[in-house]
Amino acid sequence: AVGAMGRFGASQAESLRELLVDGFVEPAATALTVGGCRPRLPATWRKASCAAALALGRIAAYTGEASDIAVDIGRLLESTDWEERLSACEALAEMRSLASGRAEAVAGLFGDSRYA
Repeated sequence: AVGAMGRFGASQAESLRELLVDGFVEPAATALTVGGCRPRLPATWRKASCAAALALGRIAAYTGEASDIAVDIGRLLESTDWEERLSACEALAEMRSLASGRAEAVAGLFGDSRYA
């Protein structure tokens, strides 16, 4: 929700940056998926780091101020978790030209054996 608040969500950017390294994964969502009760939820609904990356990307896009946000999100491109890599790509895409400095790192994922 914070990412959709644009410039009004910008005051939460530092808190969101801290979540980029948060390893929390919602366990109930996995149990419901494995149990056949529901399809797998998007990573941004299950993983704190993925949600934070997307929110930061949207905030940067609204405010036009990328500062170090693209660099912080870009660190997820090197994650061992393919969903974090994918979320980082989505967040950087939200930022458009503000994230152009990370284009080479994104291109490095073209040969990724997982989905990013």
